[in-house]
Amino acid sequence: MIDSRHATDILDVKSCRGADCDSDHYMIKIKYRQQISVLGKLSTQRSIKYNVENLKEGTNAKEYRNKIEELLQLLPNTEDQHVEASWEDIKQKIYKAVDNILGQKPRTVRNGWYDEECKEMLEKQNNARLKMLQRKTRSNFEAYRQARR
Repeated sequence: MIDSRHATDILDVKSCRGADCDSDHYMIKIKYRQQISVLGKLSTQRSIKYNVENLKEGTNAKEYRNKIEELLQLLPNTEDQHVEASWEDIKQKIYKAVDNILGQKPRTVRNGWYDEECKEMLEKQNNARLKMLQRKTRSNFEAYRQARR
């Protein structure tokens, strides 16, 4: 089922008859261990997404531009500072302006379609499936097919 170079990564395999994957096959559960590179995961900070849609409004764009100009004029004299220190000062001022004017982007709800009606239908389908697995009769199988429909 898998590439031979990953065969040593599988520790244990079990079939789960009671698990519902809404097909005529049974779900297989495995214990899997793999070495994962940490090179890409050195930074643990979550990136903040800003609401850039607010820049499309004329007043917010002007206000943002004015706020950045105001904050950058308050910077100390950068001739005697190192380039990195100057950049950190500028970056902090820009972040401050973005937080004040634009704000963070609201998190989107990904499962807006899953409501009480879906939950009830899945419960009916799962109950019909369990009944069919416990006692395989034509009527139980037909009831399960109707519930799946």
